[in-house]
Amino acid sequence: MAEPHATASSPAAGPLSGDASGAPALGREHGPSILLNRVTKLHSGQRSAAVAGLTLDVPAGGVVALVGPPGCGKTTALRMVNRLVHPSSGRVLVDGRDVADMDERALRRGIGYTVRTGGLFPHMTVAANTGLVPGMLGWKRRHTAARVSEMLELVGLDPAADGHRYPAELSVGQHERVGMARALAANPRVLLLDDPFGAVDPATRHGLQRDLLRIQAHLRMTVICATRDLTEALVLGDRVAVLDRGARLVRHGSPEQVRAASGGERTADSPDSIGGATGSAPGGQGGTRGGRR
Repeated sequence: MAEPHATASSPAAGPLSGDASGAPALGREHGPSILLNRVTKLHSGQRSAAVAGLTLDVPAGGVVALVGPPGCGKTTALRMVNRLVHPSSGRVLVDGRDVADMDERALRRGIGYTVRTGGLFPHMTVAANTGLVPGMLGWKRRHTAARVSEMLELVGLDPAADGHRYPAELSVGQHERVGMARALAANPRVLLLDDPFGAVDPATRHGLQRDLLRIQAHLRMTVICATRDLTEALVLGDRVAVLDRGARLVRHGSPEQVRAASGGERTADSPDSIGGATGSAPGGQGGTRGGRR
């Protein structure tokens, strides 16, 4: 779900977002660097940590894909960045600043967050869903409307034809696109994706992956994507982090390095398989971003 984290009582821009006056410029500067520094999360009543001492560096304006089997801790690690999960120990730094020292709402205003199926509100139109966060931030209506049109066009939808539709009238792929538009509407510098394309068919998934890479290149955000699909991780990531239980870092490197290290072996329960990575890269480009890094 593209979570609306802002509140109407806080119209000012957050430290990671654009100017909340309603007309922030897009693509002028890249997103921040992010460092997960020895983070651990032990939930109450559990003996094993969901995340056990993970250290991961996400370069400014880069795309890092976290890939691992269900329950390995990748979503928990992802949610530490926007403080939906608080680490039991360790620190999360954004541009060198500890997120624990930032105002929680201000932090989240600068972070787009979306999960599988987009999480749209069924009683709201596509346009209303997309403009939700700018409206909560106190943007002027004309600026919100302009941003809604801009974001819908950016994700491949027609504002005039699709803006008045309701979620029940959309395909699964269109749900994903609207969820992405909503996550981007307030001009975040960071985008967190939690298995965003897992509910769509392979052909639609490949199109969404291509669109995400195009959007990221245009907006220059810092992106962290959690997925169970190794092929998807190799397509999307500048860097790929393969995780095992407890978010143990099995390997970390470029898509080419990770592919070479895996040796092409994928077993049902191994981190290389990630629950059976399937599909091919968009455009048949060998399954990695290659020269798009």
